[in-house]
This record gives sequence, structure tokens and C-alpha cells, in this order.
Amino acid sequence: MKQILLAGACVLMTVGTACSQQKVGAGSGESPANQPPDARHLIGIMLSSAGVARSVDVSCSHAGSLDSDRTLGDYIATLLTEYTQKNGQNWLTASCKAAPGNDTSGAAWHCEVMFHRENGEDSWARGLFFRLTRSEKVIPNSYICTGGN
Repeated sequence: MKQILLAGACVLMTVGTACSQQKVGAGSGESPANQPPDARHLIGIMLSSAGVARSVDVSCSHAGSLDSDRTLGDYIATLLTEYTQKNGQNWLTASCKAAPGNDTSGAAWHCEVMFHRENGEDSWARGLFFRLTRSEKVIPNSYICTGGN
């Protein structure tokens, strides 16, 4: 199962880079305006952000990634590399909450995709937070890399 998940993630990472020029939103099968995007759409949106520089937010510049990582795609690839270990448990979570009424960014949803790993005392969750409009377009500069260093 881990090999299938990893193979699928590797394919998605490759496709995600090619899709980074594609707009997410109208015509992409987005969710109804009153419903948050599902996990599949959130992971696709995250992958379409692969070309965004890690300097988009200080949290991404210092998130537990390699110094050589320059983009969010590099950061995500580094997290997925942890999933190549045969021991332990790995899983993803992807969810959105309605943006609070005082959000002035134009966001309808506050979303995150998290990578989880547990192996004995080695337990962590890291990922990416971003805000989306109702048409599922990422609010520029809303990216935050979450989790430990």
C-alpha cells in the first residue's frame, strides 16, 4: 500500500510541476460555492503550487526542509521522501474551514494539506496552509508552511 501511495505521489509531483501554469478554478471541477473543496481538489491545488518560491513566507523558508529546496514543490518532495521508509505509518490529511467573517483577503476557505509520519518516538505532521477564493483560486502570498523544523 505504501508503495502504491508513494508511486501515485511521485506521479502527482511530476504532473504538478507541469500543471503549475494551469489555473485552478472555473472549469476544473471545483466544488459548489457553498461547499469546501474535497481532499482530491486540495491536493491538486497544493501540487499546482509547486513552482511557488519558498520565500513566499518566512515559515516556508525555515520549515523542516533541505536548505537546497527553493520551491514549495521541493519542500513537498522532501516531505514525501520520508514516506519511502518501510517502517512506521504515513498518511495525508486535507481539509478546509470557512474563512471567518473578519477575513479581508477575499478568502472563502482556509485550507491545509498535512503530511503525517509516526515511527516509534519519531512522530510529526508538516504541511501547507493556504487561503482559497470561492472559485478555488489561491490567494497570493497566503501560503504558510506548518509543522516543526
